[in-house]
This record gives sequence, structure tokens and C-alpha cells, in this order.
Amino acid sequence: MKFASSAAHLTGKKLVSSETGTWLADHFKVSLSQVKPQIDELFTAGINHVFYHGTTYSPEEEGFPGWLFYASTNFGPQSHIWKHIGFLNGWVTRCQERLQNSEPDNDVLLYFPMHDVWSKTRAGDNPVQLLDVHHAEKWLRNSPFRTVARALTDAGLTFDYVSDSLLSLVTARQGVVSSQRQSYRAIVVPPVDFMPMKTLQRLDELAKSGVSILYVGHTPKGPAGMQSSVRAFGTGAANVVDIVW
Repeated sequence: MKFASSAAHLTGKKLVSSETGTWLADHFKVSLSQVKPQIDELFTAGINHVFYHGTTYSPEEEGFPGWLFYASTNFGPQSHIWKHIGFLNGWVTRCQERLQNSEPDNDVLLYFPMHDVWSKTRAGDNPVQLLDVHHAEKWLRNSPFRTVARALTDAGLTFDYVSDSLLSLVTARQGVVSSQRQSYRAIVVPPVDFMPMKTLQRLDELAKSGVSILYVGHTPKGPAGMQSSVRAFGTGAANVVDIVW
């Protein structure tokens, strides 16, 4: 969820949407008490524009159960929750009104190592590593990035993700790094094997401007895709920290 909201916070976008409540149980077995916690989780992750999935078109003359979509949560007029969904919508409306008219306030930026994900691709079994929500264990859940994100969360720190390209949008002033919508106290880099030279140089520039750059466990081991640059690969003003906060 934070992949979408982080990009919005860094680029100045006000609305962050999400397909919501897609498949929580079988048809006509989804309760509003299952839907609301999902929406609350979206709100806390920075999503502020909910789209229900799905509201299936069904002609009135079809009656009950009407035309159904394969995704089992039904928010349409033929659903069993239709008479009560107004109560949930009232809650969503009030929360979204506040969230859409306020500014994010996260503590740090957490670097997402896209090149480490790409480096795990293999011809045959895994020729292209997709960022697939249904198989996140292949690229997210079992990664050092996820471990650091969990440690930050457990320590009560909030964060946005930052990519190689989005690092070019942040600026530094008096030891604070700022995006178009908010400021951050530090940039945290999880254990990374491969990092582009341009990214490392940008982090070094920010460090020399007074921004705290924290490398968890170790600094990047080598450049991404440029074997001839290994000798020139250094980490400048690096601070290596343990994962215990």
C-alpha cells in the first residue's frame, strides 16, 4: 500500500486511490465488519481515495442475486449489505475529507532496492521478477527491505519508500531532507547488494549537506550493471547502523 502513497507524497499528488475489498470471502458472505478494518489499514498507509471492488452492474429486472462479478465482494444494490453500507460510507467520507485536506507527516525515507529485486531474475524459472501482489514472498516479504520496514514500524517510526529516480526530487536544508509535501529526518538504506552509482552519489551529496544517511548492516556491496566501476564504488559519508533502533 505504501508504494502508491509514498510516490504521491514525494511528487506532490493529493489523491491516492486503491482498489478496496476485492475478495474477503465467498459471494454473499462478506460482512461490513470485514471491510472496515481493510479500509482503516489503507487510511493508515496513506491511501485517501477508496474505490470499492466490485460494484457490478445488474439490471433491476434481474432481481436477486442479479449479475455477479467473479470477485466475491459485492457492493451493488443486490448485495446483502446494501441497506447498511451507508453507515460505512459515512465513515469513509469523513476520513477521506480529513486525509485529502491534510499533509503527510512521516519520520524517515526508506530506500527500496529495485536493482536487488532485478538481480534475482533467472532465465527459465524466473526470467522476469514481477512486483506481484499475489506472490509478494518472492520479492518483498522475505527480503531485508521488509525486515527493516518491520523494525521501523515496531519502533513506532513512520516512513515513505523512495526509489532511485525519486531521490532526485528531494532537497536538503539544515540536515532535513524535503519532498514536495513533507520533510524527513533521515534516509534509511536496508542491506543492499547492488546500487546504481548515480544513487550512491546522490546519497553522498545529501550526506554532505547534513542529512543523516543510515545504512543498515552494511553499505552497498557493488554497483548495479557496471562491473568496470567496482573499483570506484565507495560510500562517502556513510553511517552503518544495526537494525535495533
